Parts: sequence; C-alpha cells; structure tokens
Amino acid sequence: MTNQRSCALVAFVVAVTLVGCNKKDPGASSEELQPTCASVAAAYGKVLGAAFAKQSPDKPDAAKLVEDSVLASCEGDRWPEQVLSCLSATHAKDTMMEACINSLPKDLQTKMEDSIKAKLTAAP
Repeated sequence: MTNQRSCALVAFVVAVTLVGCNKKDPGASSEELQPTCASVAAAYGKVLGAAFAKQSPDKPDAAKLVEDSVLASCEGDRWPEQVLSCLSATHAKDTMMEACINSLPKDLQTKMEDSIKAKLTAAP
C-alpha cells in the first residue's frame, strides 16, 4: 500500500511540474506569445548578416543590409507561421535556422536571396 501511495505522489508531483512549465504570463496577450518577423526574422538576419560581413570585409554595411533585407522579406512576403515558430525554437543557432528557412516556399527563398544580392551589389 505504501508503494502505491509513493507512486501516486510521484505522479502528482510530475503532473504539477508539467502544468507549471506550460503556464503563460497572465499579462501577455496571445499576440505577444506569437513569434514575429521583428523578433525571429531579425535574429536570422543578424546571423546571416554576420556571415556575409565575414565574407565581404570590403562592405562594412553588409551585416545591416542583410538583416534589413531578411526582415523586409519576412514582413512583405508574410512568412508562414510554421517558419516563424521554427526560427523562434532555434534560439539563434545558425545551422538550425537554415533548416527553418529551407522550409519557406522556394519562391520566397529566391525572392529573399535576390533582395540580399541586390542590396549588397548596390552597396559601396
């Protein structure tokens, strides 16, 4: 009988812990909980921009241009929610972020890449 009570107690503690982990900020609206272009696409833009800046040391504004292009692409093309959620879950790990971007429709990927190339080409 004592063993059953121990198991029940452990099950209760685990259930309470799991419920507590999923609690949302009571003051946060549902919009605040959703990933946005400004939060997750900008983070991806920073990671990608840093990579471009390393490849193009002669273009000091490369990182900012790439970041701005990625953000504009996300906002203008209305990236799908699953891509934004994926980017949010990566916590800015570049290889994982690339997997999220690869889930964008190919036409949106191409449009973003073309925008980045155009901005970098036009930059002094």
